[in-house]
Parts: sequence; structure tokens; C-alpha cells
Amino acid sequence: MAQKKHHSNSSSSNKSNNNSSSYSSSNHNSSVKRTCNRNKKQASFSYLLLLLLLIASPLGVQGRFATTFIVDRLRTTATAAAAAVLTMALFPGPSYALTRDPSTLAKKTDYVHMIVLVHGWLGDDGELSYFEERLQKEIEDAHPEFVVYSAKANIGKTADGIAAGGQRLADEIMDQLSAYHEKFDSEHFSLSFVGNSLGGLYARYALSKLDWTMVHPLIFCTTASPHLGVSNHTYFPIPRWAEWTAAQVIDRMKPRGEKIGSTGQDLFRYTDVLEVMAKEPEYIDPLANFQKRIAYANAFGTDFQVPTTTAAFLSKESNYPHETMETEESFFALKVRTLPGQTVDDESCLSQRLDQLGWTKVFCDVRGDIPVPSVPVPGRRPSVVPQQISWTSKELIPVVTSSGERFHLPLGHTVMVANSRNEIYSKINSQGRKVVDKMAADLIVDILALEEKLHQCSTLDEEEENDEPKDLEDNQKDDHCQIS
Repeated sequence: MAQKKHHSNSSSSNKSNNNSSSYSSSNHNSSVKRTCNRNKKQASFSYLLLLLLLIASPLGVQGRFATTFIVDRLRTTATAAAAAVLTMALFPGPSYALTRDPSTLAKKTDYVHMIVLVHGWLGDDGELSYFEERLQKEIEDAHPEFVVYSAKANIGKTADGIAAGGQRLADEIMDQLSAYHEKFDSEHFSLSFVGNSLGGLYARYALSKLDWTMVHPLIFCTTASPHLGVSNHTYFPIPRWAEWTAAQVIDRMKPRGEKIGSTGQDLFRYTDVLEVMAKEPEYIDPLANFQKRIAYANAFGTDFQVPTTTAAFLSKESNYPHETMETEESFFALKVRTLPGQTVDDESCLSQRLDQLGWTKVFCDVRGDIPVPSVPVPGRRPSVVPQQISWTSKELIPVVTSSGERFHLPLGHTVMVANSRNEIYSKINSQGRKVVDKMAADLIVDILALEEKLHQCSTLDEEEENDEPKDLEDNQKDDHCQIS
């Protein structure tokens, strides 16, 4: 068994110093050309591995049904999916990026808000291009100047660990912030993140490396990010020795000529990077400073890569309370929130450390949007979310992980974000666009509301500096400025 490695900040920082120059369009294009063929092979291998597992042991996924009929139906379904998924992997085509260049922006504005989109493992800046398109649509009539930027620093470089990728992302964001500060005559800059899958962990790491005197943190959002890693959080249980093998496979999906990376070891928790990021003030404090934190997770067994429990950091050992929130969308099975400052039962529990910051968690139901027919499973009951005011973390797990009376091929990881890295991906994941439409609309509404609150607070601060007397209404406004 491999020994757990100690995480070192200094080594990742030294590595990144040589990569912190610039991210010009010409360098980006040449990088994409160099990594195109390699990414085809890597994506093909990963999807093929998924499909082989599903075809070879469909009964082992759920472990309770064993009929020839179901086996035949699953194999037929998996075979149909193979053609679609392998076509996506083998012919990725061009990526679509809508990022605005600083030179195209107006110089005079009250305040500027930057939204950074961060792709995941083996991804690129076109992965969230539909998300970006919807954000651009939502902000057309917005008063403040919005900048939507798709990060590029980790294209073709997702195998060398969370720390290395997070440092590259931080360097890239600082370059962009410097460019926008030069272009804008504005005293107020704010920043939000949307991190998809591994990109959510890159973003969490990058927070510790940013210069927060240049920008104000606003919203931190992740979509299907493995916050607890994937050890003991795989789609179906595997022994620890098999986790080591899987980690080695991930770490070898690297550019030719480069040394074996550590992303797999990080995700399967053979290193302590996830523990450090959930415990040390260097990482927790910047995350806590965001006005709102949101975690989207696929529910009902539809995500092979990042199952529900790690995406929403749920734990069987945690009694941390979650309050139910209202939601009208049928594709949001459940929406809950954790309140900051609650008592933590076990300081060693990663999920409780994150819950303590205060999060909104949204459980997405994309079963009807997966582009492969589902299969009935005899003896199973439909998935039903009970009407309940509050839950503990461990109480939520059976509710949001039950797959119901039908087996759905777990392809929700790309469907939920309408992954549109190329035309084929865009078509196959098109049913997830309604989910992204709602995510984007809610994000902009939240940003505008929080910016308005911050503006009011800033005005009150100026009044206090002028020694203006306060009345009861002023005190009420101060309470209103305490944004959770």
C-alpha cells in the first residue's frame, strides 16, 4: 500500500513561477493543437473504461437483481451508449470560447464583476461554453460591467495534481485582474467562480494564492466537484488496492514526456491536499469570505465520475443540519442550505468543516435528460423525496442517492452542465441546457442582489467616516449588511 504523501505549498508555488507569464490567444491555440490528439486518446480511454465496467458487470453496480432479461437490456443499452460516447471522445472538434478581451471593454463604470469558469479533468475552455453563452445572455441589460472568463491555464495539464493546477489558475486570474484594472476606471471589482468537476477543487486551491486587495469575493459555485475526493465515493464500491490502481491510471493521463502526476492520488486521498484545503485557514478563510457558496450535485445515481455524496459533501458520520429551501423546477429534486457557525461533532470530518461555512446545495435530477434509454429494475420502488423541513447530512444520503425503479446509465456528469466542448458533445448533452439556463439566471440574480447590498454597505461606511449620527433605521441597515 502506498504511503500518504504530505502536501507542500512551496513546491507547487515554485513550479508555477515559470508558468505565470501570459495566456495569449496564439499560445493557447498552439497548445490546443499540440494536445488535441492526446486528449482524444485520453478521453476515449476513460469513457471506454466506464463502458467496459458497465457492460462486464451490470449486476454488480446495484447488487440485488440477476435476471437474463436485465443483463441483455443493460448490454444493449451500454452498446448504444458506446457509439455515442466514443464518437464524442474520438472526434472532439473545435472548442467554443466567448471570453471577452479587456481591450473591448469600456473604461468608465461604477463597478466590475468578473465570473471565472473553470473546466475539469481532461477538459478545456469550451467545456462550459453553453454556460458562458447563457451568462452573456443574462447580463445583456445588467447595469454593472460583467466579464465572463473561461480559464485556459490547465488545458492539457490536469494530471499533475490539485496544487499545481490551482496555482496555474491563480496566476492566470491575477494576470486577467491586472489587465482589467488597467482598462477600467473603477474602485470596485468583485469576483465569482463556477468550477466544474475537478475545476471546483482547482478554484478552491487558487483562492489561497490570489491578491484579495484587488478584488472582492462574491459567489463561489461548483458543479459536480469531488469535494471529499473519490475514495469511498466511487459509483460502486471498490477495495482500497483497486483505488490505488485507479489513481495510477489517472496520474498517467499526462502529456508525453512529462513525469507522472498526482491528481489521481489527490482524489483518492493518498496525499493530504484535500484535508489541508478543508482545515488550514490559508484555504478556508478565503472561501468563507465569499458572500454565497453553492454546490450542485447530480442525484439518483446518475453521475459515474462524481457521485452525489462527494459533490454535496455528505457524510454518514455527520449530523450537520440542512434546511430545506423552496424550488419550483422539476429538475431540481431538492434544495437545502447549511447555516454557518453550527456545532461540529467531529473536527476531522471534511464534510462538516465545509458545511460550517454555510452552503446552498442543489440536487439535480437529470434522469430524463440522459440520451440513452433507461432499464426497469424489478422489485424497486420509485425515488421519492419526502416533504421535510430539515435533514442531517446522513439522513440526506439515502434520499438523494436512491436510483429508483429504473436503471439510468450514469452519464449525468456532462449532461448537468450541458458540456459543449464541441458540436457532438453539445447535441448529446443538449437536454441539460434547461438546468444550465436556470443556474446562469440564478447566478446573475444573486450577483446583482449581493452587489446592491455591498453598495449600500459601502455608502453606510462612508457616512460613518463623516461622523453622521445614526438612527434606528441606520442600525437596521447595518443588520441588513450582514450578508450570509
